[in-house]
Amino acid sequence: MPLVKRKVVELVPPPIASGSDDPDVFYLAQTGELFPDFESYSNRLTFYNQKIFQCELTGRINLTYFEALKSERKEAIALHKIFPEQLKAPVLRAVQFQITGRIDELVDLVYDRFKHRFFPGETVYFDLDGDKYYALVSHVKPPPATAPAPANGHDAEAQIKQEPNGHDAHSSHSSPRSSPSPSPAPIHTVGTDLALELDAANQADNPANYVYHVDLIDDEDQPTGGTHITSSEKLSRDRLAFSKTILRKYLRDCIVRAANIGAEWRAKDWLARKYAIPLEPTDEITQKNEALKDAKLSKRKKYLLVDGDDSGTDSSKKLKKLSAAAQRKADAAEQAALEKAKEEERLRRKNLKYPIDDLELDPITKRELMVKVPGELERRKQRPVPGRGSLALPVPGELFELFIVSYYFLVSHGKPLLLSTFTLDDYEQALQHRLSDPPCTLLNEIHRTLINLVVRDGGSSLVSATSALEATLDLPASAPAMARRLRSRRCSRRRAS
Repeated sequence: MPLVKRKVVELVPPPIASGSDDPDVFYLAQTGELFPDFESYSNRLTFYNQKIFQCELTGRINLTYFEALKSERKEAIALHKIFPEQLKAPVLRAVQFQITGRIDELVDLVYDRFKHRFFPGETVYFDLDGDKYYALVSHVKPPPATAPAPANGHDAEAQIKQEPNGHDAHSSHSSPRSSPSPSPAPIHTVGTDLALELDAANQADNPANYVYHVDLIDDEDQPTGGTHITSSEKLSRDRLAFSKTILRKYLRDCIVRAANIGAEWRAKDWLARKYAIPLEPTDEITQKNEALKDAKLSKRKKYLLVDGDDSGTDSSKKLKKLSAAAQRKADAAEQAALEKAKEEERLRRKNLKYPIDDLELDPITKRELMVKVPGELERRKQRPVPGRGSLALPVPGELFELFIVSYYFLVSHGKPLLLSTFTLDDYEQALQHRLSDPPCTLLNEIHRTLINLVVRDGGSSLVSATSALEATLDLPASAPAMARRLRSRRCSRRRAS
């Protein structure tokens, strides 16, 4: 599940219906949660869309809840594919009801127990004459229960006889493999018991005493040679399939524990049922775990304990002194938290500068604008329609854009057009002038300037630069001069044609 401040985000429990009515509820499809009203639904959805979540498997941060959930599902699918299927049940059975401080400690324990223990059906690397080949573990023979445990795996290797062709005496064509065998004995049951210490488990169930039958295979898992008999010293796993990193990710996805002190690790219910793992501990495991919990609690309360040699009065004084110190420490922490909250509130108010752009709008932070809800349109700053008495806009709505663009053009190019600066209100009043006598001076000036610009340009394309426009409008031309210029241009065009 996605994390917030390294804590798992718990889903909201469904509301309890009152009476026999069937009330309407709000359903959040991404998580399956139900809410009795829209306010709680909206608050929860806003919380999920904040970029404060972390993917539990990959460690990625600054994600929304849905992005973190998608990342976890994608990583979990890939993880369950690469982790050896033959190890899933033994590993989960080994960690069931175990108590450790951190998950890293549990990973180290499991890795040390399983790195030299192999199971039927596993794909491993087989060291044959110094070269490593892909091999499939077809059969595992546990050591005899009465046989003494050898110091290393050389005793198991000494029993292996090679044929002249390089294969072992027990090949895939040998009679012992073809003859029916009794039901296989359980393997690695003692060695993978995390309740035992590593040395004691290896002494009682030495992994070097196991005999493995392996078949060489190619990249497509097709057999390429005979069967070889070897020990665990000649076998190894692919680090991309079994390593501490992969094991840590797998355990994070498959096991959970409560938040109380000394809580035990448990496989998820659907995995426990799938691999026939007991869901409840036995009495022996319960007693052992209770002893571990008491030991952990005693360590946390160690500062409250006093030496047995002290008198009763001295003991009570020490306890009172420690209690007073703890109370002062708690009060100081509470005061620091209140001061921090006040400082954050002051900084938040300080960042909001007045007056803002539009006093009729509530302040919208950048984070609120960046929140994107899947399936909904992006949020925009919706400005209210300005009100001016009976007229909502100075011009009709379909002409408002042209009104603003034309005003901006005339004002921004006022210098080359030889127009004096005028306000938007003046421009609005000029457009609404409906009398011919007296005429509107501003409109006459604008029309004169634009007509002169069209006539002087001679119908050609737009002036390329502002300097050229200024040169054409530098000196006012009289009507006869304009006529002479037009006649000269027509004559030059006729000669050119």
